[in-house]
Formats: sequence, C-alpha cells, structure tokens
Amino acid sequence: DVSLIKILRSTRIQDGVVRLEYAAGKAALDAVRKQAEDLRKAADILGVPPDQVVAAAERLVAEWKEFRKISQRTTEEQAAAKTRQEIDTARGIWPLVKDEVPQGVGFMMSMSKATASESRATGIYWAASPSDVKLVVTRGAEVPIDAAELVRTVAPEFHGKGGGKPDFAQASFPNIDQARAAAARIEELIRKKLGNPSG
Repeated sequence: DVSLIKILRSTRIQDGVVRLEYAAGKAALDAVRKQAEDLRKAADILGVPPDQVVAAAERLVAEWKEFRKISQRTTEEQAAAKTRQEIDTARGIWPLVKDEVPQGVGFMMSMSKATASESRATGIYWAASPSDVKLVVTRGAEVPIDAAELVRTVAPEFHGKGGGKPDFAQASFPNIDQARAAAARIEELIRKKLGNPSG
C-alpha cells in the first residue's frame, strides 16, 4: 500500500532519538526524480558525467582550500609590510599606530598580529564588519599598557563593548564615528601613559 519510501533527511534530536523525514508513494518518486535532476545540474556545472560528481567536488574543494591559504598568506604579507612601514614612520621610542582599515576585519587582524611582533609598538585599528565596527588594541611584549583595561574603560563611553587580554583587546561599536572617537580617546590615554608626544 505504501509503495516506495524515500528518506529525505535525518536529524538528531537528543541521545538515542533521531527524527526521520521521508516521502512515500508518488511523493517518494518525485523526490527521487528531483535528486536525479539536481545531480544532473551539478554535473553540468562541474563539467563532468554524473558518476564523477563526487570526485570533481572533492577536487574543487581541495583547490579552493589551497587558494584560500595562498590568499591568507598574501593578506598577511601585505598587512605586515603596511604595518612595518607605519611603525617605522611613527615617532618616539614607543611607536604608536592608529589606523582605520578599509580592507576589512581580516586585514586588520593581520596588522594587529604584525604589530604584536614588534616589542615596543602599539596599534589601534578599526574596520567595518557587516553588522558593526570592530576595533582592536594590540601591543608588543615590552609596552607597559593594559589593552583590555583601556578597551573596557573607553568603549562604553562611545556605546561600545569589549574586553580581552593585556596585550590584545577588541571592541565593537554601532558605527564608524563612534569607533573613530574611541580610537582617539584610547590613543590619548596610551600617549599619556607612555609619555609619547602627539603623533
């Protein structure tokens, strides 16, 4: 009476309990036809016969992962070069860099990493993300400031929130103007602490 049964998906609800979704009869035949059609479309997109879709997809994913690694390395190299240049041009024995990063959060994090590798350098960077604006404060090993304390103190003044560790802290703000204002305030406090003149 039921005829063909096609399991469409399974979902683990809790230990020992799995929900099965299935179709039966004509609906099951329709589901099988749809899967076959989807497989044919995937084969057309990949430019291979249907029986080679899995191998082609695995190859494509492997190539994409390798490309992503190369892209990340390139981003890190560009960010490190930009950071070194800015640190070299900063004045004082405690070089401080404050920078809005139009390349995005990923590039900003690479700049932060490069800054931390310079023992006497400090960086204040911010970049827009899809939902808000991220700001980071990072420093080298010898810089006598607590980045987390600075962020926790300043961020709420500009409708932001954040925290972190003494050598790296981050915050988020509703818009770019508030992030800029917070960065300026953090810079002022850092320069006061380090005895740096305004840069």
